[in-house]
Amino acid sequence: MQVKISTADKTIFSGPADAIYAPAENGDIGILEDHAPYACALKEGMVEIIHSGNKKEIPIADGVLEVRENGEVVVLI
Repeated sequence: MQVKISTADKTIFSGPADAIYAPAENGDIGILEDHAPYACALKEGMVEIIHSGNKKEIPIADGVLEVRENGEVVVLI
């Protein structure tokens, strides 16, 4: 799946991922390939992007995560 993490000013990450984990307001969430469309508010914590066995961590204060119909995951922080 494609993941894009952006602020109002710039894109922090854009690329493929096997999984993404994020600190949702109602508890941590994991998104895998073919996840149903979904949206949630995020709280302070770490967004983890897993691809080909490598993990990238991005600290966030808050934000919004959306899984789109086409499978793209967009995180606005």
